[in-house]
This record gives sequence, structure tokens and C-alpha cells, in this order.
Amino acid sequence: MHSKGDWEEGLMVQSGNPMEIRTVADLVQAGGGIVNREPGSGSRLLLEQTLQQEQVPFHAVPGFDPYIGSSLHTSAEMIRIVVQS
Repeated sequence: MHSKGDWEEGLMVQSGNPMEIRTVADLVQAGGGIVNREPGSGSRLLLEQTLQQEQVPFHAVPGFDPYIGSSLHTSAEMIRIVVQS
């Protein structure tokens, strides 16, 4: 079996985490949003599972419904958002 690399899950936050976001519930309470992956992707399934565990409705997360189709496009969208802010 060949591995393409390691996969690590988590939330990307502003350097120093000034809003002290540790969970997706914290993210929603702080008014933050996400860049989401396509339905059925591992990243999205993990996010949906985490939201359900933390009892956060999907519609409460800004950016949940629109989605990006690949890791590369997700990264580009995140950079675009950072540059605009």
C-alpha cells in the first residue's frame, strides 16, 4: 500500500487565534464562516459529524451550503478571503 501523505483535521484560524476558536460551536458563536467541500467528501462528512455532535445546525454555519470541489480550489478560496479582509 502506498500513502499519498498524512491527513490532519482541524480548523484553520487567524494567526494567534484572537477569537479563541477551539470548536465549530465557537466558530459559529464568534460569527465566523467556513469554506466547505463537496457533499460526500471526507472533509465535509467529518464537519457534518462534528456539527451534529456539537448540536450545531448546518444552516447556522456561514458558508456551509456553497462548496468548493477540490483541495486546491479550497486553498485558493481561503487565500482570496484572507486577502479581502
